Amino acid sequence: MENKRLLSTFTILLFLLISSITYAQLQGKARVDSLLVQLNKSNDDTNKVKLLYDLSDTYVEINPDEGIKYGVQGLELAEELNFKNIIAKINNCIGMNYDNKSDYPEALEYYFKALKKHEEEGSKKGIATDFTNIGVVYLHQSDYPKALEYYFKALKIFEELKLKNGIAYNIGNIGLVYWYQNNYPKALEYYLKTFNIFKELNDMYGIASSLFNIGNVYNRQKDYAKALDYYFKACNTYKDFGSAINLAPVLGNIGDTYFTIAKDSNKILLNKLFAGNKTTALQKAKIYVDSAIVIEKEYGNLRGLNGNYKLLSDIQLLLGDNKGALESYKNYTTIRDSIYNIEKTKSITQMQMKYEKEKNDAIFELELNRQKKLKYVFILGFIVVLGFSLLVFLQKKKISKAKEKLEIEKKRSDDLLVQLENSNLILEEKVKERTSELESINKDIIIAKDKAEAGDRLKLAFIQNISHEIRTPLNGIIGLNSILIDSNVSDEEKKEYYPLLQASSDRLLNTISDYLDISMIMSNNIEVNKSVLKLNDELFELKLKYEETCVGKKLLFNLQLPENTESLTINTDIKLFRKIMTNLIDNAVKFTLKGSITLGYTFVDNSFRIFVKDTGIGIGYETQDKIFENFMQEDISNTRGYDGSGLGLSVAKGYANLLGGNIFLESVKGEGSTFFFYTSKYPFNRKSNYSKKVRCYLQFR
Repeated sequence: MENKRLLSTFTILLFLLISSITYAQLQGKARVDSLLVQLNKSNDDTNKVKLLYDLSDTYVEINPDEGIKYGVQGLELAEELNFKNIIAKINNCIGMNYDNKSDYPEALEYYFKALKKHEEEGSKKGIATDFTNIGVVYLHQSDYPKALEYYFKALKIFEELKLKNGIAYNIGNIGLVYWYQNNYPKALEYYLKTFNIFKELNDMYGIASSLFNIGNVYNRQKDYAKALDYYFKACNTYKDFGSAINLAPVLGNIGDTYFTIAKDSNKILLNKLFAGNKTTALQKAKIYVDSAIVIEKEYGNLRGLNGNYKLLSDIQLLLGDNKGALESYKNYTTIRDSIYNIEKTKSITQMQMKYEKEKNDAIFELELNRQKKLKYVFILGFIVVLGFSLLVFLQKKKISKAKEKLEIEKKRSDDLLVQLENSNLILEEKVKERTSELESINKDIIIAKDKAEAGDRLKLAFIQNISHEIRTPLNGIIGLNSILIDSNVSDEEKKEYYPLLQASSDRLLNTISDYLDISMIMSNNIEVNKSVLKLNDELFELKLKYEETCVGKKLLFNLQLPENTESLTINTDIKLFRKIMTNLIDNAVKFTLKGSITLGYTFVDNSFRIFVKDTGIGIGYETQDKIFENFMQEDISNTRGYDGSGLGLSVAKGYANLLGGNIFLESVKGEGSTFFFYTSKYPFNRKSNYSKKVRCYLQFR
């Protein structure tokens, strides 16, 4: 009976959530459609600027990329018209879109542009708003001192202007910084202040946010009854004004609190809420976490999904649902791996900075030793010169005492001066020779050090690569095989493990194939057998091959072909050509978490270039020359964010060279990469003239 009641509650809650999300999306889409219609009909540039600003502002919560596009168009037109009153607002709006994309450097750039305009205009309210937005970006980057600095600046101005809404938001933000710093009494003090102000203003969003934050403080202080009270108040307030995206963290925290009550055996609260029944508490926790996951999926919040899937797995495990717990944990690890690269990049940067410091310290030490040696040589030379000078002085004194021997002593003195000059010349030559030797030794030491370090890194990369990429799938095969032959495992459960066994086998096979391919390339044991290939048909087959993978990652796959090239053929080794293309596309799919992958070709002079373009993580300029080396990804540290042997691009480049061509890339870190495969030795035939206008005619998500 209790299970039926819980299922009914979950169904109603899920229906309300989906209805709320759908309603919010329909509202946003309806507003966007209305603004686009007005924009197309408008002939007044000033009105167009306002409409473009409204579109950018509307897209902040719906589609930040579209918001940036329309915001930039509006900014360019406003600057062209010198429409001063709106330039700062548009900069601020573009910054908010970048902030929602977690592109914090770009967000800060536009916020500071808005701040500069507001300072020129003398707009105190605008300046205070900019300070608040800049503080939010620093908070997202965990730079708490900077965040507090800008929040207090904004608060001071809002207090001067007596603008309660701005005062409330900044007091709440300051409380949030103290919460992140685990100063819960201070955080609660600020949260209660901001709640009272929002309540006075009847600001529903502010009231809901304050209630949620107060609940978080009580949760951390283990006062779960109060925490739940404030969570439910926040949940109801968010639902009342239709803010579905903000419901997810509240629902997740409610589920986590119920889970904690059941897990910690809090008898008083467990008896009060669930008549002492842990199972009922866990089932209730699962309902709220499932609801949070529905919303996080709808809005694509990877970090929220990551935490909620881990929590759901723990709940299912305690409920005895081992199968469900395993599936939830798989989802958790998949999402965790996709966001792992951000933290990994930070770690890599710190390691590089440490390495550069140690390297500079070593060079400084060598230079210091060289300077010390030169100093000693100089002192020795000075002593020698001083000694000779003293000898000359004594000799002259003797000459003055013995005038009768003046001519003889004078000649002796001249001889001594010549010897002194010769000695000085010899000494100078020795100093120069020694200095040159020391400089040569220092250079050799630095070169040898760099070569040794490069060799160590390559050896380490190879050992880690072969250890990880062969042992990992092999362990999976052995483990899954032991499960499949276990008579205690049911046939239905075995069917679920067959795809995992196949995936591990495929990964092991691909790894060994890569090693065999690179070995064949390096030993020059590959024969090129050319035949006729219809290029468009081949690229279309590649599109079909990768369709399922891209759909699973929610990526767009575009195929861009020149017009009137349906009959175009090339004379090439089809097997090698396919290996080149699959390695390039595999690389693009692996390192692209969102956006699109585009496959196609263009004509250049009497030849053509095939390209694979992605919107993935991109490759830093400093590592682009090394990316085609064996066992290389952009980083070869022992912490790997992506599987793979690191040989895919090496194999592709080797086969490209065998076909008389080459591969090069264009890439910007964080914006994506484009790999070009070209050769001037491809003869091609076409039955009709082609046009250089490119069209995209196939697309899927």
